[in-house]
Amino acid sequence: MADGNVTNDSFAPPMFRDPAIRAFMQKITVREDPALAARIGAAVPTQVTAVLTDGRSVAREIDYAPGFAERPMTRGEVETKFRGNVGKRWSTEQTDAVLAELWQFERIDDLARFLGMFTVQAGR
Repeated sequence: MADGNVTNDSFAPPMFRDPAIRAFMQKITVREDPALAARIGAAVPTQVTAVLTDGRSVAREIDYAPGFAERPMTRGEVETKFRGNVGKRWSTEQTDAVLAELWQFERIDDLARFLGMFTVQAGR
C-alpha cells in the first residue's frame, strides 16, 4: 500500500525496517465486526475505515474482493497482479511467455515443459 500497490515487493524484509512503514503499521487496528461476520457465507464482506488527520472517518465496504467468482478480475487485472508478484525474479520475456501459456492452459500437452518455464534464475 505504501507505493500504491500490493506485490511481493511489499513484503520484502526492507519494507518492515522502513521507519515510515513501521509508524503506519502502528496505526492499524484489525477487529472483527459481528454484523459483517454474520454475513459470511452469503458474502465475504470486508470493511476498511480510515480516520483522517482532521478526525473525519472514511469507510468503504465490499461484499467480495476482486478475484472472487462474484467479482471476477479482468484479464488486464490478472496480468498486472501476476507481473507484480513475479516482480524482478523473471525477465519480461519469461513472464510474457508464461502468461501466454497460462491463457491457453487447456491446450498444454507437455506439462513438464510448461512447469520448467517457472524456474527462477540464481541472483534474481
